[in-house]
Amino acid sequence: MNAAVIEHIERVSLLLGFGLLLGAAEWANPFPANPRRDRAETRRHLWWLGASLIVGPTIGWVVNRSVADMNASTPLRQLVGQAPLVVRVAIALFVGELVAYWLHRAMHASRLLWRLHAIHHQATEVRWWTAFRAHPLSGLLVHVLPFSAAAATGAGRDAVAAYVGVVVVVTVLAHADVYLPVRGLDRVLVTPAFHRVHHHADGGRRHYSQVLSLFDDLFCTRSPQPTSRKPIDNDAVLATADATHAAAGSPSRHHSTAASNTSTSASARASAPVRPAAPRTMGTNSSIATG
Repeated sequence: MNAAVIEHIERVSLLLGFGLLLGAAEWANPFPANPRRDRAETRRHLWWLGASLIVGPTIGWVVNRSVADMNASTPLRQLVGQAPLVVRVAIALFVGELVAYWLHRAMHASRLLWRLHAIHHQATEVRWWTAFRAHPLSGLLVHVLPFSAAAATGAGRDAVAAYVGVVVVVTVLAHADVYLPVRGLDRVLVTPAFHRVHHHADGGRRHYSQVLSLFDDLFCTRSPQPTSRKPIDNDAVLATADATHAAAGSPSRHHSTAASNTSTSASARASAPVRPAAPRTMGTNSSIATG
């Protein structure tokens, strides 16, 4: 069997193993109390996960070529390449995450990029596999640009590889429906509680960081609300996709409309004589309408 195929199988096996661990953690200690899963949404997530595993080798090949070319051509290779590994990883991490932060902001501001990224935000449940719910072109951008920027620092392929590993672990964990009772961790790293703010109906313009949450502090996009406490059910309202606005490429209208629709529907339920429905919350039943 081809060595590249074997390597891909090993990576997929590690990823799925990590996912199974997170799945068990989601069952044991989720955010809302006694969550009820939407089976239709679970099937959609599994479809996107499968699609990601299929296109992953192609994206990986492009990323490897880009990183290799950048590493070979950067004038900083001789200067930075002599530093200890931990220093080079830190440099690659900081520069790559700076690019990832601004790329994520651009995806919420650009009409074209939002059309790609909106797929991620159409998820009505945020779980570990939501990290793989992405348009292939969006996935290509968020991998090639930050990793190539990290390679351009001259940190070396070993440091960039370590940075890639950190991104995979933190990104998948950040989407997991797992409460981590570690106070202050989200002052440095993107945690599930921290990233869920970004998926709130009114939170799409906050918390753009991918691994290092400090960039939201540097560029004033951190939510003033505390994220270290476990929210009650109606504290975490997910954004639902507005197909009309997404097609028009207006992310800001998408978020404001989603929040408005949620408020309107809540008022209607309060005044209706029939039994009120449960509020739409993180991890509850809802049907689909990036990120």
